[in-house]
Amino acid sequence: MELTHHLERFAEEKYKKVLIHSDLLIQDRYIFTFNSLLSELNCIAVRHCTNIEIINIEIDIDNAHMPRLILISNKTNHFINSELETFFDLCELEFTADFIRSYFN
Repeated sequence: MELTHHLERFAEEKYKKVLIHSDLLIQDRYIFTFNSLLSELNCIAVRHCTNIEIINIEIDIDNAHMPRLILISNKTNHFINSELETFFDLCELEFTADFIRSYFN
């Protein structure tokens, strides 16, 4: 979890439309994927002229300590909800791939 502090500072500067209220206490194997997902989340927020707030990051102990995002937005409609559903599917896929890579390395 050494890289989380670096990612926190980087995310505050780079992703202005994503506000993270929770401490980033995720394992190092998920850091680079998490950064990519924050970038995508920021792009979704920019496209819909809104802010997205990550109010909590839960660690799923039963599922290889994968981070699970709990977020809110001040703007909801069918289009942003659809993009967020796709985003969450991508999160699960990418974190699972990271776990598999780290498991076999």
